Amino acid sequence: MSIFFIKADLNILNMKARMPFKYGIATLTALPHLFVRVELLINGKTSIGISSDGLAPKWFTKNPTSSFEDDINEMFMVIQNAVNLAHEIEQAENVFLFWKELYRKQAEWGKKKKLAPLLTSFGVSLVERAVISAFCQACNKPFHELIKDGRLGFNLQDIYPEFDNSTLRQALPKLPSDNIEVRHTVGLADPLTRDEIELSSKDESRPLNLTQRSEDVQ
Repeated sequence: MSIFFIKADLNILNMKARMPFKYGIATLTALPHLFVRVELLINGKTSIGISSDGLAPKWFTKNPTSSFEDDINEMFMVIQNAVNLAHEIEQAENVFLFWKELYRKQAEWGKKKKLAPLLTSFGVSLVERAVISAFCQACNKPFHELIKDGRLGFNLQDIYPEFDNSTLRQALPKLPSDNIEVRHTVGLADPLTRDEIELSSKDESRPLNLTQRSEDVQ
């Protein structure tokens, strides 16, 4: 299958947390949630894919001197750069090769910018997830079927040579689980007992002072 990257739309929706979430040096009460919508040409037909993630300050860099706004702008920068680099990939034979080339280009850029590798890769992951979504739509198949039958092109040996001739089909169950367990990540300021929960109707949390943002990246 041939894959051409046509365009991506980046849209941000400011969201408010249900309760303050303290992790490391940050306490989160609100954050922007970014949506990436890509349009691909797969075997001559247009397909749309979507991914999204919250832009949580201090999650990747742990920089105590930067403002929350600076952290969010930096995350948006690496995502937008990954989209721009995706346009430079003229054609890929499969999703894995598309990701591999995008990862290489983004890593080189991030190294020149002296960015944390985890932050740099965050931009790639959002594009990658949207591309996988579009590919699944084009094939009219769920992700678990495409990863097992090899159509995504995923090659374990390209990541870890020690896997030799191992395949994902050997490691994955015949069918995915038909249920999931929802979990809550416990923050450093979370109440752990009922007595610690303050029943108050007054909400002290305030959203970050951010401008709603919607951009088309052609």
